Amino acid sequence: MKLKFIVPLLIMASLRVIAQTPSQDNQKSETYRVSDIAGEPTIDGLLAEDSWAHADSIINFKRIYNSDNEPVQSKTIVKILKNNRSLIIAAKLYTKDGMVLKPIVSSLKRDFPFFENDLLGILINPSGDKLNGFAFNVNPFGVLNESQISRGEDFDSRWDQKWVAATKRYENYWTTEIEIPFSSIRFESNMKNWNINFIRIDNSINEYSSWATTPRNLGIGNLAFTNILTFDTAPTESGSKISLIPGLVTSYKNIPSLNTFNSYNFNPSLDAKIKLNAAINADLTINADFSQAEVDASIANLTRFELKFQEKRQFFIENSDLFSGFGYGGYGGSPIRPFYSRRIGITYNEQTESYEQQKIIVGARAYGKLTPSLQFGVLSVQTDATSKPDQQNISQKLPSENFTVMALQQSVWGRSSVGAMVVNQQTFEKGKNAYDRSYSFDFNLGSKNGQWNGKLFHSGNFAESGNVKRRLSGASTAGGGNVWYTTKNYLIALGSVYSGSAFNPKAGFTPRQGFISQYAEADFFFYPKRKESEINRYFIGNYYERFNTLSMSKTDELISVNAGINFKNGSEFGVGANRSYTKLFDAFDPSLSGGLSLNEGEKFNYFNFKFFYNTDRRKIFFHRGSLNLGEYFNGRKYSLEGELAFKIQPYGIFSATYNFNRVALPRPYGSNTIFVFGPKAESAITKSIFISALAQYNSLIKSVAFNYKLQWRFKPLSDIYLVYSDDYTTPLIKNKNKSLVFKMNYWLNL
Repeated sequence: MKLKFIVPLLIMASLRVIAQTPSQDNQKSETYRVSDIAGEPTIDGLLAEDSWAHADSIINFKRIYNSDNEPVQSKTIVKILKNNRSLIIAAKLYTKDGMVLKPIVSSLKRDFPFFENDLLGILINPSGDKLNGFAFNVNPFGVLNESQISRGEDFDSRWDQKWVAATKRYENYWTTEIEIPFSSIRFESNMKNWNINFIRIDNSINEYSSWATTPRNLGIGNLAFTNILTFDTAPTESGSKISLIPGLVTSYKNIPSLNTFNSYNFNPSLDAKIKLNAAINADLTINADFSQAEVDASIANLTRFELKFQEKRQFFIENSDLFSGFGYGGYGGSPIRPFYSRRIGITYNEQTESYEQQKIIVGARAYGKLTPSLQFGVLSVQTDATSKPDQQNISQKLPSENFTVMALQQSVWGRSSVGAMVVNQQTFEKGKNAYDRSYSFDFNLGSKNGQWNGKLFHSGNFAESGNVKRRLSGASTAGGGNVWYTTKNYLIALGSVYSGSAFNPKAGFTPRQGFISQYAEADFFFYPKRKESEINRYFIGNYYERFNTLSMSKTDELISVNAGINFKNGSEFGVGANRSYTKLFDAFDPSLSGGLSLNEGEKFNYFNFKFFYNTDRRKIFFHRGSLNLGEYFNGRKYSLEGELAFKIQPYGIFSATYNFNRVALPRPYGSNTIFVFGPKAESAITKSIFISALAQYNSLIKSVAFNYKLQWRFKPLSDIYLVYSDDYTTPLIKNKNKSLVFKMNYWLNL
C-alpha cells in the first residue's frame, strides 16, 4: 500500500541473502568428540579425576576484543566429558605471561554483570539452528550466570536453571569444573551433533576470546559462530521429569491515604516444571505470587507515549522471546507488539499511583522444539476478579480475565525463520461478552555469516465489548519491516512500519497508532593502524527517522549526526547533533508542569546537542553520563542523566542513577525542573545471602519510595525472601503505602 517503495527493497534484500551461496559462509567449524564416562564426577574444581587426563584439550582460542586476528595473551584449556545425566566441562584459565592472578569479580551474587567479570562461558545450541540456545558462565569465585539465547545474539539472564560449578584459584591461573544436567536444557534426543562455543573474558588485560572464530563487530557469543560437539552416544532425557516448587507468602499492607486501609494475607502457591520429553517442557503455576520480583526503575516520562518495562516475573520468562519477538521492537519507528506479558496480572491503581498485582489463579505453558527446526509455545493464564479501594475506601472491581497465546516458528534458509502467533484476551463479566484478539505473521532474516539481519511482519487485531465491535480491517492491522547489513567497517540499515488507526491490542504494547514511519542509518567505523594505540576505534553515525499520518502528512522527523571514540580500556566518548520536527496531533504541555498546553496542530523545529562519556566499567569506580542541551518545542531543555557506581569487590556495589531535566518555555507557558534520583546498595555477604536497599525519588510524580530485600538461597533455586516497601508523597513526606512480605519457596525434584 503506502510502502510501495520500502517493502520491495526489504524483500529484495532478503532474497539476496537467501540466495547466498555456501562459499560466502566461509567460517570453518572445528569438531570435538566427547568421551563417555560412567558414574558421577566430583565437581570440586581440582580436575583430579583420571578421566580428565585422557580427554582431548581445546587450546586454540581466538581473540575477539580488543582486536581480532591476533594471538590470545591469556591461554585457556578446556576439556569435555559426558555421562548419562550431564555434560561435564573442565577448564584451566591462565593469566598473561608474567602476571599474577588478580580476579576482577563484581559480586558474589548469581547473574552477575557479564562484562564486568572475568569468566568462562559455554554457549550451547543443541538444535543446530544457530538461533536458540543456552549460555552458562562462571567467574573465578564460582558464581554462576546463565542465559537463554534467542535470535542468535539476544541473551536473557533472567532465566534460571539448576547446574553446578566449582573453582580454584592459584598464583597465575584458575580452574573450574562445571556440570550441566541434560534436564536443564531442551534438545532432540536423537541428535549426536550439537553446536557449541567457549568464550573467555580476562578483564585484567581487557581481552575477550573464543574457541570459534568470531568477527569483532558481531560481538562475543553470537551463535552464528560455533563449532561442533560430537557425541559417541546421543544425549537422552534423564533425571527428574517433574519439579514441584511450593511457596508460602505472608504479607501486610497499609495504605494511610485510603482511610488507613490495612490488609493481611496468607498465600500458599505452587509451581511445577514438567519435562514432557527432552525437547519439550511444561510449566504450571497456581495462586502465583511475584512479590520478590525486582521493582521497576522510576522514570520521568517526558514523551507523549507510554513506556515499556521489562518482564521480571519468573513464570513469564522461560522461552518468552518466542512470544515477545513477534511484531516490531520499535527501532526507527514505534513499538508494535501484539503480546506484552506485563498486561497480565498487573494493574495501575490511580489512587496509590502505583502498579499492583492482580491475582493470578492459574497459569500453564508448554514450549520447546517439535523438530530441530520448529519451535512452539502455548501460554494460558487466568486472573481473578480483583477489588481495589478508592479514596473513600469503596471497592472498585476489576473483572476476571484469561490471556491465551499460541506461537510457531520454523527455521528456514540457515538462520532465518518464519512464524505465526495468535493472542486471545477474554474478559469474564456478567452479562457482557468481551474479547480482544490479535495475530501476527513474521519473517526474521539472518544470514549464515551474521552480516545480514532484518524482519518483515504483518499483524491484525479485532475485538468485541458488549455491543461495540472492532472488526478486522485495514485500519486494525499493522506491518512493515527493516533490514541491516554490517561489517567491521560500516553498518547500513533501513526500514518502514505502518500501524492502522484502530490497531491497539489489549494484550499488546502499541503506544502509537495511525502512522507510517521510515528510517535509514549509516554508521562508519575506523581503526588505528598502530597496535600500541589506546583507541579501539572511531565511529561516525548518521540517522534519519520520519513519522507520517496514514495520508503521508509529516508529523515527526529526526535527523541525527554523531561521532565518538571507543578506547581499548572500554571507556568511550561521543558528541552528537539532532534536528527535530514535531507536529502535535493532541494538545501537549512539554514542561509537564500542569500549565498551558501547546495547541493541537502546532508545528515545531528544534535543535539540540548531546555529549556522553562512559568510564572503564572494570574499575572500582564507574560512571556513565550524558548531557543534552538545546531547543525543545518552543523553548529550551537541559538534561543530565547517568549512573555512578562504586564496587567493593566481590562483596557489594553502591550505585546511584540520576536524571535531571530543566524545561524552560516562554510565557505564558510553564517551565519545570524534573529530577529522578535512585541510590541503591547491593551486598552479597556470601554466595547464598544477599541484601539490597533501593531509594527512588521522582519529582514528576511527587514520590519517594524505598525497597529493602533480604534473600537467602538455602538450596539451589530455593529461597527465603523478606521484602519491605515504603512509599511517600512529596514535599510533605506523607506516607502513601507500605508493605512487608515474607516468602519461602522450595525446589523439589520428584
